[in-house]
Order: sequence, then structure tokens, then C-alpha cells
Amino acid sequence: MSVFDANAMLEQEYEQEIDTKFYMCPEGEYPLQCTDVRLREATSDKVKVVWCNIDLVWEVLDDNVKRTLNMDKLTVTQQLMADLVLDSNGDIAVPVRLDWGTNKNSRLKNVLVATGLQKSNFSLNKLKFQSVLGKVKHEADRQGATNADGTPVAYARVVSVAPLSRR
Repeated sequence: MSVFDANAMLEQEYEQEIDTKFYMCPEGEYPLQCTDVRLREATSDKVKVVWCNIDLVWEVLDDNVKRTLNMDKLTVTQQLMADLVLDSNGDIAVPVRLDWGTNKNSRLKNVLVATGLQKSNFSLNKLKFQSVLGKVKHEADRQGATNADGTPVAYARVVSVAPLSRR
């Protein structure tokens, strides 16, 4: 017999004030492991170019922070603008590929150095399950979004990474 009583739960009254605030990962340096790599494509109406963002989803591997935030799994995101190879007309070359030229994809190159992947045949999917020491900062929403109480929406973002051995 189940101990779950749906009717009793529906009638349960909560007398204390309920904290509705979401607490994000505190700023600081943490060991991180990449759990996902996502690509986002968009077009700019101002200059008629297609661009691509690389979103690296990192799991925070700090048990103290997860315990403090009451979360079994805590993730933060690193957003990287991808530099793509262009053809002679200035359009994105086909097949689409990353530009590894001088001063191109510098932040992605930093991730490769931190994970040790700059020395091997590389694909973006190889970033999954790699570990780094990441610096997390809070960033305001770039579109100026606000919460219901008028405060600015903010996100915990990975702003830089280093080899985990640096810890």
C-alpha cells in the first residue's frame, strides 16, 4: 500500500513564507567537467552575417558548493563565439569549419590547452568529459531582462579555464 495520499497533499497548508529565490553557483574557481557541447546558429540583421556560438556546459565538481545550494548536479555554461572559415566572397565556407588562424577562436584555443586537446586530432565532441579548473563569474543578462521583482537577471558563467593540475 502506498503512503502517498494525493488528496492530503492537495489540502496541505504551508504556514511559513516560501523562499522563491534561485541561488546560482557562487563566483570562484572550481573543478569542472564538460557534460555537453551545443552549437547555436543565428543571423545578424544589421550586417547580414551568419554566426555560431559554442556553448560548453560544465558540471561543478565541488561537493561543498552542491551541498550549500542543495543540488545533486550543478552546471554552469561557457559561451564562445566561433570564428568560421570564410570563402572568397566573405560567406561561410562549405563545409562549415572552425578557423584556426592567428587570433581566431582564441577562447576555444584556451579550452583546448586547459584540457590538453590541442595536441591531438580534435573535434568539438572530444571536449565532453574533459576536466578543467574554471573561473565562474556572475553576468547580467545581455538583453537587460529583469526578474518579477525588478532585479536584473544574472547567470553564472565560466569566463576562463586552466588545466586542472594548476589547482
